[in-house]
Amino acid sequence: MQSKASVAEPVPPVLRPLADKQREVAQMSEAQVAAYENGTKDAFQLVKGAGHFPLAPGAPGASHAAMQGVSSIVNVVCSYHLLGIKSEGKAQLLVQAAFTAELRHIWQRAWGKAPSSTSGYGEGSQLFCGLRNLLVAFTTIAEKQRVLDAKSAFRYLPDGFEPTRAAIELMFDRYDHAVACTAKFKVCFRLAAMSDDQKIDWVEKMAGKSGVPWLRTARTAPGTGLTVDDFQTALDFWSGQVPLDEMATYSGGGAHEGTLHAVQFSGPCWNCGQHGH
Repeated sequence: MQSKASVAEPVPPVLRPLADKQREVAQMSEAQVAAYENGTKDAFQLVKGAGHFPLAPGAPGASHAAMQGVSSIVNVVCSYHLLGIKSEGKAQLLVQAAFTAELRHIWQRAWGKAPSSTSGYGEGSQLFCGLRNLLVAFTTIAEKQRVLDAKSAFRYLPDGFEPTRAAIELMFDRYDHAVACTAKFKVCFRLAAMSDDQKIDWVEKMAGKSGVPWLRTARTAPGTGLTVDDFQTALDFWSGQVPLDEMATYSGGGAHEGTLHAVQFSGPCWNCGQHGH
């Protein structure tokens, strides 16, 4: 019989901090783990009734809302050190407490389908696999098109590159999340991953559409002849090299604030998937 954990699945970005912390704990002695763990009473108070999962699966924006909810849960679990195998029972009850009675069955099913822990981290952790199952449960076959529509409708913000950078990073967080959560769907409903080069090219293309051509030159490190091919490094280059007056007004690119406002909301919101704001 094939093990439920025999096939490795893509890791949603929101779960990577959990896997990293679990790996640290797995390498500790029992005495170190005992000293490392904190009380859990306050942790339960933080999640109970806090509205971490406000939308049911299938509702517009549910996948993104679940990503944010799991991010909060991961933060609490890591902060209160509920990371070892012996703590997983408490950790799963903590996740359950974050749900309303009407939606609690979604987590119970996700937890029940997760394989028992072996190594205690990543694929070898029932908590990790349960949270990944949960994220997939909130993702429907419509997610691919929703993310692609939001990506297509994205425009530079009129306040300059810094707020635009924050919006770009949030959008690609959602994109990479959808890549992982649709990986086991039928091929036509899977969202293909984007490499760093593809993300950089996309940012430059969108800059051109908004009349901000200086991003092309900022991608090359001055005096080195080295072209930046790491996405985060490219964003850092653009943040550091674009003049402040151009970031504030796009004076170097010929775009005007009114024009940018006119195109900014031409499609669904890249954050929640809704229209009209």
